[in-house]
Amino acid sequence: DAHRVRIENNQITGGDLPWGAQVVIEGAAAQGTPMSGPTDITIKNNQFMNAPALSITIGSAYLVNVLNNQVSADASYPRSQPGGVISIHDSSTVTVSGLTVNDPRPNTQQPYVRVQSSTGVTILP
Repeated sequence: DAHRVRIENNQITGGDLPWGAQVVIEGAAAQGTPMSGPTDITIKNNQFMNAPALSITIGSAYLVNVLNNQVSADASYPRSQPGGVISIHDSSTVTVSGLTVNDPRPNTQQPYVRVQSSTGVTILP
């Protein structure tokens, strides 16, 4: 399991998997409660460009901060799946703040942050 990981000040462009995310934080969970997995993860001040689907997936993680990230895309770059830009599932104590989205593709849809089976998730402007 990954602990105390910082992903900061990067430019992340494109991706090979049409169903995957550009950054994936995953562990194991039972009924929405992280059982083992990443803890104390910070994803901060990054630029995500032309994601084929999601930019960030957080699953079965605890204490994750996603701060001041930018997501953008060229209108002509294909997006394989409709939806938002961040998916959070089976996690707890997650904060998303300062997310900027500039993605004109019609398959990029609000809400930009999708939350499922998680507790203690805070989404701030």
